[in-house]
Amino acid sequence: MANEQLPSSINKKFEELDESLTDLQTSLKPFLKIPVTDIREKVKDPLENAKLDLMVAYTANSLFWTYLITQGIDPKTHPIKDELLRIKQYMGKIKLAEEKKTMARVDTSAAKRFVRNALWTPSSEDANSTEKSNTDPAPEYKQTNRKDKKYKKRKNEDRNDKDTNNKDKKKKKKKKKE
Repeated sequence: MANEQLPSSINKKFEELDESLTDLQTSLKPFLKIPVTDIREKVKDPLENAKLDLMVAYTANSLFWTYLITQGIDPKTHPIKDELLRIKQYMGKIKLAEEKKTMARVDTSAAKRFVRNALWTPSSEDANSTEKSNTDPAPEYKQTNRKDKKYKKRKNEDRNDKDTNNKDKKKKKKKKKE
């Protein structure tokens, strides 16, 4: 009886809305059977729990927005608009937290070691001339000990390699001349 009073284009829209709501209901049924506490127990990450809460809140508020429209109420003037904006702001905060979580972290102790080993203390002659030229002397840094056994060994190996290479080059030059 009510269908006869409405134009066919509006009836078609109502049928499409009814079909969409039925599809939504069937897709949400499995999730509505599971208690939220069970889902929370399975999710250990607090960030994921926050995302779950926001998803539920956003979905509920969006459905309420749709309900207001069907009742002829302008949702743009209703407090639901502010609630949806608040939820979107929290979504942005979670996105920032996720980015911070995946951001590369600096190993500060390793960085300190790199800096400490890269810096050197000037010799006593250089230090005296620096102090005379500057009223505020530079901070003292611990000089790395380059006279350890490994360094000497590497240095000697490098010298031996260079000597061997030079000898080989000289032999090749002699052969070419002959």
